[in-house]
Amino acid sequence: MKHTLTNMTVPGTAQALPPPPQSDSVKAIDLDAVLTGARRQWKSIVAGLAIMIAVAAIYLALAPKMYTGTSIIVIDFHSFGTTTTGESAQLVFNTTAVDNEVEILKSQRVALDVINKLKLMQDPEFTAPSLIGKIIGSVPFLKSKPPANPEAALKMRVLDRFADLLTITRVNKTYVLQIDFLSKDARKAADIANAIAQAYVTNELDAKLESNTRASSWLQDRIEELQKKSLEANLAVEKYRESNNLVAAGGRLLNDQQLGELSSQISAARADVSHAQAKFDHIREIIDTKQTNAAISEELSSPVITELRNHYLDTSKRRADLVAKVGTNHAQVLGLEREMRDYEGQIFEELGRIAETYQSDLQIAKKREVALTANLTNLAGSSAGDNRMMINLQQQQQTADTYRILSQDFLQRYQQLVQQQTFPITETRIIAEAIVPTAPSQPKTLLILAASIFLGLAGGSGAAMLREYRDRSFRTAADVRSELALEFLGILPLQTAEQHARELGPRGKTEINFDIPAVMKMSATAPFSRFADTIRTTKVAIDLHSSTAYGKTIGIVSAGEGEGKTVTSANLAIFCADTGAKTLLIDADLRKCALSKSFGTDAVAGVVEVVRGASRFESTIIKLSEHLSFLPAGNAFETANSSEILRSAGMEQLLKSASEAFDYILIDLPPLLSLIDARAIAPVLDGVLFVVEWGKTPRSVARDVLLHNPVVHEKCIGAVLNKVDPYRIAHYAPDSIQAYGYGNYH
Repeated sequence: MKHTLTNMTVPGTAQALPPPPQSDSVKAIDLDAVLTGARRQWKSIVAGLAIMIAVAAIYLALAPKMYTGTSIIVIDFHSFGTTTTGESAQLVFNTTAVDNEVEILKSQRVALDVINKLKLMQDPEFTAPSLIGKIIGSVPFLKSKPPANPEAALKMRVLDRFADLLTITRVNKTYVLQIDFLSKDARKAADIANAIAQAYVTNELDAKLESNTRASSWLQDRIEELQKKSLEANLAVEKYRESNNLVAAGGRLLNDQQLGELSSQISAARADVSHAQAKFDHIREIIDTKQTNAAISEELSSPVITELRNHYLDTSKRRADLVAKVGTNHAQVLGLEREMRDYEGQIFEELGRIAETYQSDLQIAKKREVALTANLTNLAGSSAGDNRMMINLQQQQQTADTYRILSQDFLQRYQQLVQQQTFPITETRIIAEAIVPTAPSQPKTLLILAASIFLGLAGGSGAAMLREYRDRSFRTAADVRSELALEFLGILPLQTAEQHARELGPRGKTEINFDIPAVMKMSATAPFSRFADTIRTTKVAIDLHSSTAYGKTIGIVSAGEGEGKTVTSANLAIFCADTGAKTLLIDADLRKCALSKSFGTDAVAGVVEVVRGASRFESTIIKLSEHLSFLPAGNAFETANSSEILRSAGMEQLLKSASEAFDYILIDLPPLLSLIDARAIAPVLDGVLFVVEWGKTPRSVARDVLLHNPVVHEKCIGAVLNKVDPYRIAHYAPDSIQAYGYGNYH
C-alpha cells in the first residue's frame, strides 16, 4: 500500500499536512500579540536597557566635567561694511550677512588673537593629544612619523582643539550672536568667551581701519591723476577753440548769437507783413463794398473824414425829419439826398488815399522780410562749418567736465575717509559678558540617561523581535494543528524537583515493584497534576481511535532525541495499568534502550531474542505490577540493522501474541530523524503518539519527518507538547490556558 502524505485524510486521525505558512504574507498588527511577545522576551528588553544604562553610567563616571562660558554680541543691522568709492553702501542685514559674521567669529585670525593673548599654546588642555590620538600613538604600526615642523603641528592641534570647543549660534532670528566655549576650568571658559568677543570687535575695528587706509591711499593717487587729466583736457579745449577761431561771447559763438538775432528780426518782419496786409485788405473791402458805416483806426484819426462824416450824418438826419413831414418825393428831400451822395463820395476818396498808404507800408514790410531772409541764409551757411567743429569741441569739453567732477567727488571721499580713520566706531558691540559658570554643562546627565534608556529599549526590543522571529519551535496548540495537521492532546509540564514535590497529592502512589525514576511515574504519584491530566487525555484519545477487539498497539515516537518520548511511554503505561487494564510496555528503541536502563532490569533477553526465536515471549516479559508488564530491548548491541527486526515476521507475531494477552501494548520507538525503525513497524501499529518538545523542536523538522513518513503520520492519534514551562506558556497562549487545563481548576 502506497501512502501519499499530502492527500491522505483518515477520519478521526491525522489530516493532510497543510502548505507551510507564507513568510511574506501581510498580516494586521495584533496589539495583544505584541504585548504577549514583549512579556515573553522581557529578559532581552531588560538586558538591553541594563546594558545601555550601565554604559551611560560608566561614561558619566569617566567623562570629564566641562563648563560653558557664554558671551553675547549684537550686530547693527542698519548699515554694514566699509565705505566704498561710490555712494555709501547701505545693505539690508540678511541671513547671509549674519552667517558671514558667524564665520568671522570662527576664523583662524580671531582664534590666534585669543590663543596668543591667553597663552593657550602652553595650556595642556589644548596641547595634549586627544584620546583617539593617544590610542593610535600607542599602536606601533599606526604611530605616525614626527612632524617636520613641530611648532606648526602644535599650532594646528591647538587651533583644531579651539575650534572643537567653540560654538557660535544665532539667537532665534535676531542679529544677536551667542558665543559658547567649553573648558574643564570654569573661569577659563568665561575668560576665553569674553576674549573671543573682544577679539572680534577689535578685529572689526582693525579691518575697517585697514580698509579705510587702503582706500585713502588709492583715492589720493586717483585724485592726483584726475586733476592732471582735467587740466590737460581744459587746455586741449582752449587750444582747439583758438585754432578754429571759435570766438564766443557769453558762452556762445558770435555766429550763433547773430543767427539768433536774425531769426528774431525775421519773425518780427513777417509779423509786420501780415499786419500791413490785413489792414490793406480790410480797407479795400470797405471801399469795394461802399460800407459807409465801417470804421478803421486811420479813419477815426483823420479830421477830414470826421468832418465829412459829421456833415453826412447831419444831412441824413434832416432828410429823415423832412420825409416825415413832406414825403420822399419832395424837392427838398431829393436835394438832401444829392448832398448825402456828395459827402459819401468825398469820404471814399479820402479812404482811397489811406488805402494807398497801407499798400506802401505793405511793400516796405515785404522788402524788409526778403532782405532779412537773405542775410539769414548767408549767415547759416557760414555757421554750418562752425557747428561741425563744435561737435569735437563739445566732446572735448565733456571729457574735461567729467575729469573735473570725478576729481571733486574723489576729493570729497578722501576727506571723509581721513576723518573716519580717527573715529573708532563699529557695527558690533558686546551686550553680555561671560560670567564664571557654577555648574558643569557637560556631560548632560539627564539627556544621556534618557538617550541610554531609549537606545536600551530600542536595542532590547530589537533583540526581542529577533528572538521572536528566529523562534520556529512549537509553542501552542495552534502550532501543532497548523504545522502538523494533528490533534493536540495537551501539555506535559517540565518536571523539576520543586514542581514534583508540589504536585504530589495525598493519593499519589504506585504498585510498581521496581525502583524507577520519579518522572516516569508522575501519572500515578501525582494523579491531579497537569501532567496526569494530559496522560489521561491521551488514553481517552487512544480508546476513541482504536476500534479493534484485541489489545491496542500504540507506538510512541518523536522527531529527534531527548524530546521525552520514553518518559511519556512509561507514564502512559503506568496510567493504563492503574486503571485496571492489562498493559505491556515494550522498549523498541534498540540503540538507546532508555526504558531498559531506567527500569534497572538485569534481563539478558528481550525483544531481539523473542523476534529471533531465541527466547519465548511469555518467559521474557517482566512483571512490574499486577497489571503492568515490561518487555526490555534485550541484547540489542549485537544487532546492526534494528529496522529489520522491527519489520520482521517475528515482530509481527510478537505483537499478535501480545494483543491477545494485553489490553494496551505501548511501544517506545526510536526518533524518526535517527532511524527508520518507526517507519518499518508502522504498518502493524494501531496508532502512533507523536511527542514534541516544547520550545526546542523546530517546526520545519517535525513537519519534514512526518512528510517523509506518511504511514506514521496517517496513524498518528495526536501530539503532546513535552517539557512545557508552565509559567512561560501563559505568554504564548493566554486565551487557551483554561481550555487545556492550565488554569487554577486544581
